Amino acid sequence: MEGEEKKGSGFCSCSKGKLLFVILICFGTIEYITIYDVQPTSAFPADYTFNFFRSWSEGMETLAEEQALQLRKVRLLCLVVTIPKSHNTRAQTIMDTWGKRCTYIHFITTHDGSNSSLPLIFSPAEETYMHLWAKTKYGMQYAYDQYNDKVDWVLKVDDDTYVIVENLITFLEMKDPEEASYFGCHMKMTVAQGYMSGGAGYLLSRKAVEMLATQGLTNSSICSQSQDGYEDVEIGNCMQGLGIKPGNSRDPQGEERFLPQSPVDILNLKNDSWLFSYMAKAPQLGMQCCSSLAITFHYVPPELMRTLEYLLYKLRVVHPHFMLERGQTALNSSLAAMLKTTTGFNSSLVTKLETMTPHNSSLLAMLETTTGFNLSQVAKLEPTTALNSSLAAMEQTAASLNSTLLSLMETTAALNASLLAMAETATALNSTLAGVLGTTVRPAALLSQPGSGLIEPKSAALSNTSSSETIK
Repeated sequence: MEGEEKKGSGFCSCSKGKLLFVILICFGTIEYITIYDVQPTSAFPADYTFNFFRSWSEGMETLAEEQALQLRKVRLLCLVVTIPKSHNTRAQTIMDTWGKRCTYIHFITTHDGSNSSLPLIFSPAEETYMHLWAKTKYGMQYAYDQYNDKVDWVLKVDDDTYVIVENLITFLEMKDPEEASYFGCHMKMTVAQGYMSGGAGYLLSRKAVEMLATQGLTNSSICSQSQDGYEDVEIGNCMQGLGIKPGNSRDPQGEERFLPQSPVDILNLKNDSWLFSYMAKAPQLGMQCCSSLAITFHYVPPELMRTLEYLLYKLRVVHPHFMLERGQTALNSSLAAMLKTTTGFNSSLVTKLETMTPHNSSLLAMLETTTGFNLSQVAKLEPTTALNSSLAAMEQTAASLNSTLLSLMETTAALNASLLAMAETATALNSTLAGVLGTTVRPAALLSQPGSGLIEPKSAALSNTSSSETIK
């Protein structure tokens, strides 16, 4: 619902042929064609068993878990402008489809006395189309007062806007909510720097919401203080007054992410469409109209909203390459789980190692002390070792001396034996001589001794001579 909305055509005015066309278009953009770039086959291989289908199913569950984790990285508040009579139709359909993927969601409405389980915030403004600006101001002030420290981004949309939240989160992942930022489908009319289409939805960073609530909404030189007005144009005026420039919301190919019409209308756009006069960048015709990472579509009634939800989040084409990819995803998830388990085990080992480290340090200190003691003992042993070496040398000298003395003793013994043999020979000779002379002759060794009583040989001869003369 924005300044140019009256020029658009609602879904209800579309023919049945157009509804069939959008279903075929969505069906034609199934993942295995746009992502895997494979060609359909005439028959499935025979070995696709139940186990393979189970792997595919597990892979899809894993992807859903990964998407949920991704959505929690960026905290998003979704503000949906609605009216009381749409609580049970448009608003409830949003809660049943894309609304559940926002971190927080509130419907800005007016109080009609009815009860609803929806997360509603009630604007005191009168419930008219021209009072959308009053309802939007109230919602933005509420976002700042209640959620400024809880969310990173605030998305404002209408109750006939369909949002692909995963693509929105991907778009925001590398953007800083502390910078004053303003994104959406850029319109070039009315405001000098342009404004973002309210129906396609516009996005404000936490910093931009803070500046709007604290500096702009109550300042007539920045924001209109009137209750009525086209809310998207008025927000554009506020952003311009605050010095916040419209951000580039297109993809790297220059294709629009925030679409101000339904998939049916935008894909069948004609050259005479009012969008050519309003959009800052002229819309492209045909399949180039929209980014493959589109974030929003406007003029989407509940029946088409449920159709898109089914086509985008439930319908799958069972194709060999598609199933192999999903099976691989399931396998990768199992490996990741094993890795987490191993990591936990390694962490336990590290903890045990850290516990053992002080003990090992104590043992090392004891070892160092023992080593020092051993070294001192070795130092004490070194003089003893030198003494032992000297004693060993002395023992070797004594042994050598003993060997010499033994040799001398053996030589003396041999000499004594020789002398004994000579004495025996002399005795025998004396005996022989005595026999010859008839006189007992003592050994020659005794003859030379004076007073020995032995007869000298010469005297004996003289005696013999004297005797013979006497006989004569």
